[in-house]
This record gives sequence, C-alpha cells and structure tokens, in this order.
Amino acid sequence: MQRRALSTVIRGVALAVLGAGCGSVGSTSDGGTSDGGTSEGGTPGGPCRPPATFEDVRLPVAVDYIGARREAIDATTPQGDGGPLPDAGLVAQWKASQSEGAGTPCGTATDPAKCQAALAALRILPEPADPASCRQNQAGPPEGCLTSYIVFTRGDTVGKASTLAEAKALFGPIDTPGEAWLMSRFFGGGSPLCSTKYPNLVPRATATATGYDLSFPYANCFVEEEVSVKVATDGTVTPVARKSLPADPCAIGRRPEGLVAQPDAAGAPSVGRFFARAAELEGASVVSFRRLAGELARAGAPQRLVRRAKRAARDEVRHARVTARLARRHGVSPLRPRVEGVGARGLNAVARENAVEGCVRETYGAVVAHVQAARAEDPTIRAAMSAIAADETRHAELSWRLHRWSLRNLTGTQRDDVRRAMTEAVSALRAELRVAPEAELAKRAGVPSPALAASLMDELERTIWA
Repeated sequence: MQRRALSTVIRGVALAVLGAGCGSVGSTSDGGTSDGGTSEGGTPGGPCRPPATFEDVRLPVAVDYIGARREAIDATTPQGDGGPLPDAGLVAQWKASQSEGAGTPCGTATDPAKCQAALAALRILPEPADPASCRQNQAGPPEGCLTSYIVFTRGDTVGKASTLAEAKALFGPIDTPGEAWLMSRFFGGGSPLCSTKYPNLVPRATATATGYDLSFPYANCFVEEEVSVKVATDGTVTPVARKSLPADPCAIGRRPEGLVAQPDAAGAPSVGRFFARAAELEGASVVSFRRLAGELARAGAPQRLVRRAKRAARDEVRHARVTARLARRHGVSPLRPRVEGVGARGLNAVARENAVEGCVRETYGAVVAHVQAARAEDPTIRAAMSAIAADETRHAELSWRLHRWSLRNLTGTQRDDVRRAMTEAVSALRAELRVAPEAELAKRAGVPSPALAASLMDELERTIWA
C-alpha cells in the first residue's frame, strides 16, 4: 500500500472511477442480474418459496382460513399540536398483520363482523412495562417486541399456533410437505431464501419413513447457505446441517466471528431491504469493534489502537441508527444482529480477521460509501452516506494501522497466513460483486453496478492492495 494518507487514497479511488464515467446509475448491461437476487423455486425473477405451504395442509379438523400473522411493538412519541398542553411521552405502539394464507377468514362464521374483529384484536405480545424497552435502536425491535405465528379461523372461532404444542394439535401428524415447511419455518428449522447466484439450488421436501427431509437455500447479505432440516411426523423439528456458499454482499462492513444469519424482508422494497441489512451489519460491527478493543488491549497493542477501536464502535452505533431510520423510511424494520460469543483468540486470528474484514471489505465499503454519497438520487441518503463515508474511511485507516502492527508481532508463517487470507478475500469479493443491484436501489441509493464495482476493485488493487 502506498504511504500517503489512506483517507486521501480512498477518496481518490472513488473520484477517479466516477470521473471516468464507469457504471451508470441502474446499469445492468454488463452481464449482471437486476432482479434483486431472489427466485421462485430457483427460477430468477420472483420471491423464493417452498413448493407449497398453507395451501398444502391436511388438518384433522377443517378450518375456513389458515395463515401467517406478525405482531410488533415499537416505542414512539406521538406528534403534538404545539398547543399549551404538553405532548404525550413515549408510548408503546402495537401492530399486527396477516400475510400469506389459504382460505377465507371467518368464511363460515355466524357473525362475520364479530369474528373479523376478534381476528384483528388477537394478540400474544404482552404490553411492555416500560415503552422504552421496545425502542428500535441500532437494528430493530428488541427481543419480546416482535413475533410471528400461525393463525386460523373455524366457524366463529379464532385460533392460533404460536407454540409447538399448539401447532401439533392443529396439524396432527405431519403428513404433507406444506405442513413440514410450516413447522420448519415457525419452530426452529428456517425457511428458504433463494439467490439467482445458485439457480439449481431449490427448496426440496423428501418424504421419509419418519417424516420429511427438507433442503433449501438460505441467502442474505451476510451469508449464503444450503440448509438441511428433518421434520418428524410428530412435528419435531431438527436442524441437520448448514453448508456455506459464497455470499452476495448487499452491505459491506466488518463482520464479526459468530455472526448468525437471519432472513431478510423478502418481497419488500429493495432500498428498504438494503438499509435494513446495512443496519443489521452496522449493529454487528459494534460487537466487532468492542471485541477488537478488548483483544488488542490483552495483546499489548498500543493504546492509540485500542482507543480508535472503541471510537469505531461508537461510530457504528450511530451508523446503525441512521441506516435503521433509512430502512424504516423505505418500509422495512431491521432485525437486531445476532452475534454468538467466541473464546479467547490469539493475535494471529485477530490479524487474519482484520485483514479480511477491515483491510479488504471495510476498505471497499468506505470507497462505496463515498460513491453512494456522490451518486444517490435521494438527498437524504446522500447526506447519510456522506457522514458514514468519513467514519468508514477512518475505520479503514485503523484496519491498516492494525495490520502493520500485527505483522510486526507475528511469526513468518503467521504473516504468510494473514497475507494469503487477504489475497483470497479480494478474489472472493470481486466474484461476489458480479450480482447487480435492483435498478431502484442503484438509482435512489447509488449502489454500484457490477461494472462500476469492478472498476473500483481495479483501482483499489492498483493503489491500496498492491
């Protein structure tokens, strides 16, 4: 890497490529795809779903309707009228909605209006003792403020299956693929999220002597996996395996070891999905930098590196809030990041992660933030990305300072391992960037097309990664 100020080099990479006119907004003529990375049974162009779900259930007692229901609680401050009376303080706002389902809600009810009212009022989330406990900070609703479950109507009865026992009572023996998919989705096995990168990897349900074996792709911005789950006839759900596949980076940043993949808002607006994923990753970066600060202190690193890691964690808290607001502004509520704990790590492991997540992915992310600040048509997004770009550039500088310090304190074999990991990360990132963003995302948020991303990678390899 050249010795002149890295912040100058990073801004120069973005300006050089933009000045050359590479990758027009919304361009997909370079061979990338522009359908948003989801597929119907592995076929590009639609939402990824199992072959059948609510339409493929065989219940012991028939129902008029069966579907999915979502509840959420958010802490909000009602708008006042500006008069002499004080405005209301923070309140807990509860919302519920039905999504996909089969049948007609309250179709055979003797009093359809009363049945519909009971369905609308059905609630399992308790009122929080303190509304602030459901404030969406960093990356979405806290635990206990968001849930999904199965709901049904039968005559005048409104019922639910939010527990495994209730689901077993509703379904009886699991004897259709649709029932197996629903048990996996709501009770610990997961459900498909497909990617056009792997069009032949489609959801499959195979009947066995004891139930169903499910296999399906699971793809979001952080990870793409092939998942295997067993669903027994009695409704028991057993995850079997998760095979990692090369991921499609919708949002670039420092991913901590132990980051758990979570589903995104499939079918939601692309801009909202992008910033919801970004908020989740920014929230995970808070964990990453806090962990890094502790590891550096234990390794005897200079105090200036420890202080910069702590400052970066504070920056990421702010980024998570900003991107979460952008996500909600575009119709998507982000999820809180899930990061599992890891044991004590040596300097070699810390340096390797820093090389991949900091020197490669976060450095590229800083350049992209500058690009978005210049290209996004939405002025609110431009302003947000401008502030984020300055912070992410400083984080990239920290990564490279840490890289130089760690190499001086590793053995020759360990240094070779770190350098090899960085080289492999650059190659992997280049491959991942061949998938195009949706046209609306490229236009409104300035996310680079594959052609522009390739040009940015070329310039980074010429100037920083050389």
